[in-house]
Amino acid sequence: MSEKEKVIKTMLGKQKRYIAFLAVFSTLALVMLYAWYIQLTQGLFVTSLNRPVYWGLYISNFVFLAATAASGIAVSASVRLLGLKKFKTAARIGEMLTIAALIAAAFNIIFDLGRPDRAIINLFIYGRYTSPFIWDLTVLTTYFFGTLVYFFVSIRPDVYEMSKHAKGFRAKFYSLLLLGYNDSIESLALHNRIARIMTIAILPILVTFHSVLGYVFGLQVSVAGWHSTLMAPSFIVAAVGTGLAIIILISAFIKNLMRLKESIDNSVFLGLGKALMLFMLAEIYFTVSESLTALYAGPIEEREAFQELIFGADMPIFWSMAIPGMVVPVLLLAIANFTRIKDNTKKLLGITIVASMLALAGLWIKRFLLVAPLLGITRLPIEEVHYTPTSIEWALVIGSYGVAGLVFMFLAKMIPIVEIRDIEEHKERVKGKKSLAFTALVIGIILAAVGAYAMLVSEPEPGVRSAYEILGGPIMLLAGIILALLSPAIYIITSKEVKLKIT
Repeated sequence: MSEKEKVIKTMLGKQKRYIAFLAVFSTLALVMLYAWYIQLTQGLFVTSLNRPVYWGLYISNFVFLAATAASGIAVSASVRLLGLKKFKTAARIGEMLTIAALIAAAFNIIFDLGRPDRAIINLFIYGRYTSPFIWDLTVLTTYFFGTLVYFFVSIRPDVYEMSKHAKGFRAKFYSLLLLGYNDSIESLALHNRIARIMTIAILPILVTFHSVLGYVFGLQVSVAGWHSTLMAPSFIVAAVGTGLAIIILISAFIKNLMRLKESIDNSVFLGLGKALMLFMLAEIYFTVSESLTALYAGPIEEREAFQELIFGADMPIFWSMAIPGMVVPVLLLAIANFTRIKDNTKKLLGITIVASMLALAGLWIKRFLLVAPLLGITRLPIEEVHYTPTSIEWALVIGSYGVAGLVFMFLAKMIPIVEIRDIEEHKERVKGKKSLAFTALVIGIILAAVGAYAMLVSEPEPGVRSAYEILGGPIMLLAGIILALLSPAIYIITSKEVKLKIT
């Protein structure tokens, strides 16, 4: 049986493992909903969030999930841009992981708001683009939209192949995704071209997204340990490391589930393992540099904060992150990739899985240490607070992973997690209507600029404000960004005279 047939059989059949995981993730999601009901009815009183620790487990987990989302597309885009065919399965996993993680990350933000209805309304009324929080919201929205377009374009050839075997709900779902796609040479050529352009477009959006998330912390001078120029690059490095570790774990599970020897072989784990080792080394470097600078020559408040973090009450958590969560994974990956073990499939896979799990734990702990412990060391004339999450907070955070798991399982069940359609470009001659695409690009840039200016200069005034005054700026900004992103697709959709070799 070919690997293509294995994938189709696994997707169309019923597996006990799938049902078991579905039950686990559904249970976690139900527990999350119950805990959320308690928090909504009783308020944030049921959490440990209070002054000065107004961010806690929710924001820590949001940063971790946002990192997962960013790195998933980073891996996918890099694979497609560099033409690394043996990592195509990892690329598809990264795309699905990004969508699932973004949805789960949004839940954590909603949990932290307490009353999300009031928060969202006030965001539009009082939000200003001088605030890094509004930057983050804008880039997050853009990134989510770009990811959906990127994923939609990349899956359609495989969806067409699956539609030949589908019945019932699955057939209707596929017909909705195809939207008239006919698998002709022209359609394949357009999708190949759009996917390549979206790959180039999504990478700078990704870097901007996680840099802005780093600025949310780095531009706040009131919290010791946050105001650092290393915050944005450190966030990007940690994000890619997080995604690589999760993709390794999911790839190992898929390899075992579908018995895939060609699509996911040793070279995939060797390549992903080396990349993870490189990014973990970079994360260790950032951690040492930041800690050394603060302890040796930092301001008194920052020095005290890092002393408390490294040698004080949070010392066990910090060193469990530093040694088992960073140093040990690097050593294990070095052993797996640069010794004879790399030729032994079972040992290579086992060591790489253990290293990935430890790295994930270390990166999550670092995000937690960044938020709550440093907020507890305040400059206000009040006692320092040691933050301990409540059971409600843990239930909501763990439940958000249940939501992510359900989204990922749905995507993996409906969309081939291994690409079953291979398109190799042979010769291409494209003539498109440049004027239409250029017009869309110019209009998009103008709309985005006008919207940003409106949000930047407008000030909240007492009294009733019109819907245009409240929503005009944000809507124009987001509409402009989306239209500008679509301009390459408009150019390609109007193209013709394309020849491809299809295998």
